[in-house]
Amino acid sequence: MKRIEKKKYWNGYLLSFFLPILFLGIIMVLTHVYPFGNNTVVVNDMKNQYLSLMTYFRNNITHPRNFLYSYQLGLGGNFFAAFAYYLSNPFNLLACLFPPSAIPLFFMLNTLINVGWLGLTTYTLLNKSIYLNKNGSNGQYKIFWCLLLSLSFTFSAFITNYQLCVMWINAVVLFPLVLLGMDRILYNSHKSTWLYWASLAGLFLINWYIGIIVAFFLFILMVFWTISMIIQRNFIDLLKKGIKVGLLTALSIGIGAVMLLPSYLAQRGVNQQGFKFTFNPVYQPHTLFHALLTGNSSDFANPMIFPQEPLIFCGLFTVVLVILFFMNKQIHLSEKLLSLVLLIFLGCSTYFMGFYMIWHAFTMPNGFPQRESFGMSLLLICIAYKAIGVFAQPKAGIKVGIACGIVLLITLMTAKAGAKFSLSEMIEIIGSLLLVVISALLVSHHSNQWMGYGILGLIVLVNMGIYNYQIDKVHFSRMPSQAYSYVVSRYTRAIHQLKKQDSSFYRVGSNAELTPNDPFTYNYNGVQAYISQQPTSMTDYISALGYYQKHSWYRWNTFNNGSTAAVNDLLGIKYYLLASPQVLKDTQKVKSMPTWNRELNTPGIKLKDELPEIEIYQNKMAFPLVFNVSKKTLSDIYQYNPQSNPFDYFNWVLASIEGKQNWIYSKQNVYSVKSESQNDISYHVRASASGNVYLYLAHPQATPLYAPAPTSFIVNGTNKGEYGGRNAYGENGVLYIGKFHKGEGINITLKNGKLLNQPLQLFVAIESPQRLQQLHQYAVNPNISDIKVDGDWITFKTSSKFKGGYLGLSIPFDPNWSVRIDHQKDHVVKILGDLSGIKVPQGAHQVRLKYNVSGLKIGMIISIISLIILSGYEITKRKLKRK
Repeated sequence: MKRIEKKKYWNGYLLSFFLPILFLGIIMVLTHVYPFGNNTVVVNDMKNQYLSLMTYFRNNITHPRNFLYSYQLGLGGNFFAAFAYYLSNPFNLLACLFPPSAIPLFFMLNTLINVGWLGLTTYTLLNKSIYLNKNGSNGQYKIFWCLLLSLSFTFSAFITNYQLCVMWINAVVLFPLVLLGMDRILYNSHKSTWLYWASLAGLFLINWYIGIIVAFFLFILMVFWTISMIIQRNFIDLLKKGIKVGLLTALSIGIGAVMLLPSYLAQRGVNQQGFKFTFNPVYQPHTLFHALLTGNSSDFANPMIFPQEPLIFCGLFTVVLVILFFMNKQIHLSEKLLSLVLLIFLGCSTYFMGFYMIWHAFTMPNGFPQRESFGMSLLLICIAYKAIGVFAQPKAGIKVGIACGIVLLITLMTAKAGAKFSLSEMIEIIGSLLLVVISALLVSHHSNQWMGYGILGLIVLVNMGIYNYQIDKVHFSRMPSQAYSYVVSRYTRAIHQLKKQDSSFYRVGSNAELTPNDPFTYNYNGVQAYISQQPTSMTDYISALGYYQKHSWYRWNTFNNGSTAAVNDLLGIKYYLLASPQVLKDTQKVKSMPTWNRELNTPGIKLKDELPEIEIYQNKMAFPLVFNVSKKTLSDIYQYNPQSNPFDYFNWVLASIEGKQNWIYSKQNVYSVKSESQNDISYHVRASASGNVYLYLAHPQATPLYAPAPTSFIVNGTNKGEYGGRNAYGENGVLYIGKFHKGEGINITLKNGKLLNQPLQLFVAIESPQRLQQLHQYAVNPNISDIKVDGDWITFKTSSKFKGGYLGLSIPFDPNWSVRIDHQKDHVVKILGDLSGIKVPQGAHQVRLKYNVSGLKIGMIISIISLIILSGYEITKRKLKRK
């Protein structure tokens, strides 16, 4: 008998893990996710960011220094903050088993495992919680209830809509165990503590951001627990257990300090909305109830647009059970009142702007709203679980009928308030409520209990299945597997071939970019990036240098077919990749944030190598990582303004390298002329000198150039590029339009330019080839050699013929670089607006730069001390227990 009971016990845990995987697996088959079709689980930011970052993780797992500082983050930057936010889950090590082109398959596996673990941890919470089971479980059907409600949370609105944010779900998986650990401390006479602090510390280590949200949620729970202790006049437990939970929480967060502190310090460099407490509403009240009853989701037409109301849908039956909780006579009135107040408070905290910003670390979330919803969802599940005793009580059918009637009344009132329920939603609600009543009547007749519980299980499976399928069929269709694999494999091969031929430090550009994070994907140094930890100063600086122009809150850069030849040289862009028409076509199929340029609008490059679908061009004028600069580069100050003439700034920057006011760009007079088409804008320029000619279309910063048709740049009848349409993320910076001789006429037409409906100004400039050559001769110093780069280390040597002076490095200025010239300590200085410089004495020297991640050492010390204290506490407690 005991063996049978033990088998049932473990069967529940096994089912809680494998049922969600089977459930989601069936949806993946139905939605044709690879290998069952050409779709993938990749959507939204998983396409734009997570795929690239995971590929970078996979490519650099044997080079951990690259997790401290990365030259593939724009021009270079602190990568540890990105590692702590996106990549710190040990499960990611499995990504090493997948080639770069198959990382979408890894994310499919990660998504499946996440729902399995979440089902298991939620089941464990419901099954083991002392508080949740103190009123008695529902006998032999306890496993059924735990499975049913764990499945409801696993496929709730938050998890379903945000399962693409795998780094969040990886952490949310531990949330039920954190609550179970707290439960053991507050209600367990055995005084078990390890589960609480271990799971909370693990949660912070996996994703500190979700850890902050969980910490706020735990604080709220402790406030309400404190109130319940005061009501019970149990001041001794209040003092002892309250202090214990507080200390354990602080030390658990302390263990996570190695991730939390460096991330916080790095995030200060990113512009965010400042905190201001207001009672402004975040959403319309009736939409909350609509979301609770039928679920909400991202906009199917544009999955980047998410609803503003909380993602708290856990199935219609969960709502019925929550109402039954307040009708359960086994639960004390004070507990019901506290639970009601807690629900109302949490609802208000998602509704009023001030509380909403507190949830999101005292700022507004950039996309993906209501990120705290998982806490409220699990609370609903826990309250629902405490209501299951009603089904074993007399007249259960009547109580369930009343609860269903209340749900129907709420539905009608919500509809009257303005919520729009579709006909299918109303049919599903009414039909489900009728079936719940029928199942309750069957359960009350003991001979038909199995049938009643079967209907309840079917209701939940169908309800959650329909909701998840509707969302997943849209999300899973956003990126074709074959197109992504084709593009990535071609570029990966080209970069691998390039590195075999040239192992020095250089940057790469391409005419077709899959996302702004291509350098992470293909493992090359570029000028572009798009991650949440990217400093705003670097984004602005790269935009000011003529690459992709940011708009409003945009925080990404793209190569955007490059800037001028001189600026490209300055940043060391040595190689350019030209994709074939097929690669361009598949780049567009991925539907991420691609640039689509038919040719390389870059002067001074020559074909170096031809590979399948990729041609490699070389720029022999590219500066090395370390180059000569004059003292005047120290005084260069810039302020990014997309409406200003970029060629004025280029002149100042490049002239300061030599320390002479010898401009490299000559500004051209631009004359408006009559257009043949009413939607076009035409200009005429008469070249005042010979050289490379560039144009720049200026417009206000906070107004992206969206138009119903692409705007093409037609120069003397030839299309030199387009903005908008399929190239929405390209060619809005400096554009090279060809070589022209002095006196030659240049006719420029902005095809469909008037459709942009923006105040536009066209700037045209000519680059002097003589000055370009002089600049290269001055900057490239033959007495600088042996330049080596290894993550957070840069080393180089100067020869005995070195005359001394300032040297520039084409990496962003960051005071966290420490410098040693031979054995003497020194520091970096800011040059050329936002690059790094060093003053090196005359003669032969060994120069070493070491990047120190701000807060990492202190964070490690705090983490180690916290871990030692908690481990010592557990060891001491066990020794005392043995005595």
